[in-house]
Amino acid sequence: MDNNKLIIALVVILIVMIAAGIFLLNPGHAKVDSRVIVTSNSTLHDGDNFTIRLTDLNNTPISNQRVNITIIDANGGKNPQAVTTDANGDGRLQLNGLTLGNYTVNVTYGGNNNYTVCNTTQRLQMTEKVTPQASTTSTSSPNKNYDDGYWETSMDADFEYHTEYYSDGNFRQYDRSGRLVGSSYDADQYEVGSNVGFKI
Repeated sequence: MDNNKLIIALVVILIVMIAAGIFLLNPGHAKVDSRVIVTSNSTLHDGDNFTIRLTDLNNTPISNQRVNITIIDANGGKNPQAVTTDANGDGRLQLNGLTLGNYTVNVTYGGNNNYTVCNTTQRLQMTEKVTPQASTTSTSSPNKNYDDGYWETSMDADFEYHTEYYSDGNFRQYDRSGRLVGSSYDADQYEVGSNVGFKI
């Protein structure tokens, strides 16, 4: 009977040692939870950066890690990309050549020995970039419209003059008082664009 108790005790000790060994040798227990977020806008233009940040749950950056970014178009076509996080946990992917429209972007971090797997999904709209146009000093005045022409106010150095353009490609220039100072109809008589007009 003492032998039976001894055998049972040895089996229990052996089971406890195997369980402890499995627990200690499994690196999964020490992993820290990670989080990836999209930091760029949901509306971007061609050439803009799609940006992400990889951190732990305490917002400590996770650097030098590969993060997969898959851009999925409206037809289900996938464009897989990858970025590596910098010292701040940030990664950026420049978006070039995407057609205008709506996309779904899946961002996935595969984890490592220290951090868990995480992912996020972002809707993205690619829109046309609007470039601001330079303002001009030209104005049109419909109440000073003669024949088929239109007025334009222009400045040349210190002088201001009004130019009336016609559909046949010709023009006439007038000073502030309405005196004709230049014309393409009879260009020999005027120095068009050369200090014509009146001083402002």
